[in-house]
Amino acid sequence: MTLGRWTCGAWLGLMLAVLGCKATKPTPAEAIDEVAVKEYQAVLEKQIGIVEELAAILKTVDEGAASRENAKVHLLELSAKNDKVLAEFGSFSFKDFRARNKIESEAATRVVDRFDKARTRLYGEIARINKMEGGQEFFQKDVRQIVEGLKRQ
Repeated sequence: MTLGRWTCGAWLGLMLAVLGCKATKPTPAEAIDEVAVKEYQAVLEKQIGIVEELAAILKTVDEGAASRENAKVHLLELSAKNDKVLAEFGSFSFKDFRARNKIESEAATRVVDRFDKARTRLYGEIARINKMEGGQEFFQKDVRQIVEGLKRQ
């Protein structure tokens, strides 16, 4: 049995298409560096932990001066932790700009749900404190620095 010209052409086209599919997969140079993604994700997890911890500290604040003073002590400790995490972000090395975007995007995708929950709790506590008598002053004076540091990242 002989293959006609059309049949040979069809097989050749099919083979090229199959071989072409392999070319659409990322090459090793384009693939995401999974180790770097996990390392960056670990730093993001630390950042989220700080947001969660900040929300927990703010949850303890009530109208009494004692709760606010207690929160201030914990806020100072948390501020030091936040500075360390920000330094980790700053010292994280990427191969190039494209790699940075891929790694940051992939790592952020993996933690977005946890971050959204932490951020929602934090904003809820901020809103609650702002409604208290003297709450806005407490927020402006003692909490704003940490929140601004988190927003920078």
